[in-house]
Amino acid sequence: YVGESGFGVRGRWFQYQHTLVAGTGTFFVLEGRNYLDVYAVDIDFMQRLDVGCWQANVGAGIRVGGVTRRSTENGEVFQSSRFEGIGPTMFAELKRPVFGTDLSLVANARGSLLFGDSAGFVDRGFWNESWGSQTVVGVGEIQLGVEYARELGYGTTGFVQGLWEAQIWTNATELDWRTQDDLGLTGLALNVGVTR
Repeated sequence: YVGESGFGVRGRWFQYQHTLVAGTGTFFVLEGRNYLDVYAVDIDFMQRLDVGCWQANVGAGIRVGGVTRRSTENGEVFQSSRFEGIGPTMFAELKRPVFGTDLSLVANARGSLLFGDSAGFVDRGFWNESWGSQTVVGVGEIQLGVEYARELGYGTTGFVQGLWEAQIWTNATELDWRTQDDLGLTGLALNVGVTR
């Protein structure tokens, strides 16, 4: 929701789930499965500005996010790590209309710091270990692409965005209590929304 002054509030949700058949690197089994689940929920407070031909949207808010990673062999989970945290987020979004049409070029950047708990375990039969710790995860995101927006009436605008997106989650997973690992995601994103 955006008021007449350009100040607004919004909610956003992102989730990525993936299953990968991959070698496990063990002597006993040649194939296993790796599971990944990443999510983020944002509540943003923002201000719209006009900077020359560009429309800017800057703001800050709060994010809840998490990363879960599991590895299995023969259907049994032998390694798992999970992080869930909450923290501040800041962002800047730029949009440039193309030749007075409903199309625009889009460039977005966001940074977050999530403070939370991390836990995990390794179970190899002959070697078992579990751990838990408090962790800070840094999240950086960029998006580049195009947007099509159209007035729907009664002060409402609908939009569709096609974007290339890249994210990095630092210290997001733990292979054991001594080793934290970063997570990188990249690919195409499709965003659909309504503003009023």
